[in-house]
Amino acid sequence: MTLPTPETPRPAEPPAAEAPAAPPSAEPATEASAPEPQVQEQTAEPATYSAPEVPGPAPVAPANAAPAPAPEAGRLPPVMAPAAANPPAASMTPPPAPGPQFSSGPQYAPGPQFASGPQFAPPGATAPIPAPPGPRRPSKAGVITLAIALTVVALVAGTFAYLYTQAADDAEAKAAEIEDLLAAEEDLKAENSALVSDLAGLQLTADDYEACQTAFDAYNSLEYEGEINPDAENLEELFTDEYIEYQGELAGLYQEVIVACSP
Repeated sequence: MTLPTPETPRPAEPPAAEAPAAPPSAEPATEASAPEPQVQEQTAEPATYSAPEVPGPAPVAPANAAPAPAPEAGRLPPVMAPAAANPPAASMTPPPAPGPQFSSGPQYAPGPQFASGPQFAPPGATAPIPAPPGPRRPSKAGVITLAIALTVVALVAGTFAYLYTQAADDAEAKAAEIEDLLAAEEDLKAENSALVSDLAGLQLTADDYEACQTAFDAYNSLEYEGEINPDAENLEELFTDEYIEYQGELAGLYQEVIVACSP
């Protein structure tokens, strides 16, 4: 597919030379004598004009359609020349001449239009929306497996509960036994204290008895070693010095017996 060759625009003609203005007169100008400035109007050639493209949805062109022809330059609206200014007054400086007119750039034919995306069919009658599927029923094997697992869990839980109950009962029995042992220990301590006191008393009693027995044996074993004169005519002959010493020693042993054997 070939594109049409765009026409080369014709260059605009240069504007005509502006006529020189007359030198100002030394005399004061009046409305009657002041000549009106000559303003030469410039004719401009009609220039080519390209219409701006407005962005919009690109139409879908069929595959076998020919490209759109380029617009001709002669059919475009001409570029209007600037309107001539009002003639200036006599006391005013004439406005500058308009600048040269330039032609627009070269015209190019638009390229082929392509589809911007997939084309959808227009909305129409739609089928009813299907309902979501229901919950899936468990299989028989899954139900049996679940029942076996629940049974095993129940048995394990029951075993642990029984063991826990037995351990709790044993702990309570041991706690009661420990309390009984502690109470018996307290009783034994009290009884032992009483026995120790009794033993101390018995020890004192035994010591006292031994002392008493020793003192009594000493008193009983003391004998007079001298001779008594049964034919003595007076007490002086009867109670000699040895006998008096014996009686004094015997009296001392008797006092020791009294002290040792007293409760």
